[in-house]
Amino acid sequence: MNKILKILYIHSYSFWRKDSIMTIFYRISNYLNSKKDQLNGIIEEEYLDLEYEKLPEFTLKNLKSYRTEVTKLLNKIYERFDFNLVLISCYSSFSYINCIEVASIIKNLINHNCLIAVGGLHPTICPEDFQPGNFPHYFYQDHPKNFTPFDYLIKEEGEIPFYELVQSILNGNHKIRMNLSDRCIILKSKIIENLDEIPIIDLRLFDKYNEALKKIDTLWIDFSRGCIFSCKFCLNSENYLPCYKRVRIKSIKKCIDELNAINEISKNFPFKLVCISDLIFMPKRSYKKLFFRELNKTINKQGEFPFKIIIEDRVELCSLEDLENYKRLNIDLSIGIESFSKTLLYKMGKILGKDESQINIGIRNYLHRTVEIIKKANEIKLPIVLNYMYGVPGTDWTTIKEEQEFFFKKKYNGKSLIEKYIITLKLNKYMAYIGTNTYYTAEREFGTKFHFPKWWKIFDKDQMFFASLVDPSIDLSFIESYNYAIRLIKDLMKIQNKLGNPSYSIEKLLNFKKDEGRSSYRLYKLVKQKYPKMFNSQIPIEDWFSN
Repeated sequence: MNKILKILYIHSYSFWRKDSIMTIFYRISNYLNSKKDQLNGIIEEEYLDLEYEKLPEFTLKNLKSYRTEVTKLLNKIYERFDFNLVLISCYSSFSYINCIEVASIIKNLINHNCLIAVGGLHPTICPEDFQPGNFPHYFYQDHPKNFTPFDYLIKEEGEIPFYELVQSILNGNHKIRMNLSDRCIILKSKIIENLDEIPIIDLRLFDKYNEALKKIDTLWIDFSRGCIFSCKFCLNSENYLPCYKRVRIKSIKKCIDELNAINEISKNFPFKLVCISDLIFMPKRSYKKLFFRELNKTINKQGEFPFKIIIEDRVELCSLEDLENYKRLNIDLSIGIESFSKTLLYKMGKILGKDESQINIGIRNYLHRTVEIIKKANEIKLPIVLNYMYGVPGTDWTTIKEEQEFFFKKKYNGKSLIEKYIITLKLNKYMAYIGTNTYYTAEREFGTKFHFPKWWKIFDKDQMFFASLVDPSIDLSFIESYNYAIRLIKDLMKIQNKLGNPSYSIEKLLNFKKDEGRSSYRLYKLVKQKYPKMFNSQIPIEDWFSN
């Protein structure tokens, strides 16, 4: 008789997550199901997303009631689906605390013999955080220090390691821990070399959340994996993640097939946006041209998709011809500029080069190319979002002055860049993600101060605040860098509104002031209350919003 393995996938709650479908789970499930014929047994699957369940707020104060309700929820599932293998996602460091909580509930209160595997970015970078004795202090009020609920840990890409784990369990030759005080077993990392082996997207795993998913407007998919660049604020800046270093691209046929499959899926899930989440969109020039050509053929044959495709490109790889293709194919484009300061771009490692001279030439070309892209986009009326990161380690008054000159210096027929051209800027707050070059070197190189270097172990709904509470350099505080960014976007919005930028209408400007004012004032109070010595800003936040 065939052995049956009942798998429960759990997306743990995150202190910071936008509504979306958990991409990694449908990829892992789709891949596993494509290998069903090679398994020595039967698999059954169910998905649980704690973001979409009606649970008490996950706070330290509320922990007892949260544990009670999660236990009830899991018991109810177990009564009809007696799962014996759980894969729980700790995709982001923001979900770390919830991940260990839920895993502990399963191991202690639901099924002591259930095998639990954890995967995601945080276990990839910080595997020791899942071993006995390394949990946050609050955890040991209810659990022994020599305890971990995790049996297996998956680093990097999850498809192949999880498939091999399932295969070994069904074959009866999987490694097991003798007791809960043993270290969890780190599975051998393996990446998919040929992305065409990944099955076409199938969302049946999410059927139980049909109603919730109808309210979600965005679906994330990937056409490639890996990145050729090594920006110091990015996980790709370190060499211990082969899955990020190894660039792989799906065939263009596979990409188009995936979009067609989403077109069919959108009859039940009316997605408005399909975001291509590649670290680099089509890093091969020939692939990019072919993609545009094949997408154009598809649209001409069957009409436009009911969703908008969103792509993030890079300045160095985006040609003026690409901009025309984005316009022709009605693709929304964003570009990760990150900074408009030549000094900060150098500190961030944004530009590749063999030596300092070559890098500096590359930076000058980068900023010149940025202006060319802005001009061309204005010429063909292509909306572009420029992603800008503030509070980055290395930011100081020199880099701020350089950015001010980039935007406000009147060198375009007597006008500044933002007076002359439509520019839409998206502000992204720097957060101290462990695993990046910046995280390890910024304090030494720039005098950066990470006030909470292990912020993910702080049980607080304001975890994002602790993650971003960073003094960028020895002469610039967090509050000063925050004030600068807010003033920049405010000035830009006012000027761009006069220029007719639809992204900065009066209504949106007022909404920005209202929303940012509320969050900024809350941030102001948090800093002033908890860290008064830090509060040396020359322009208090409330002054900005009183104007």
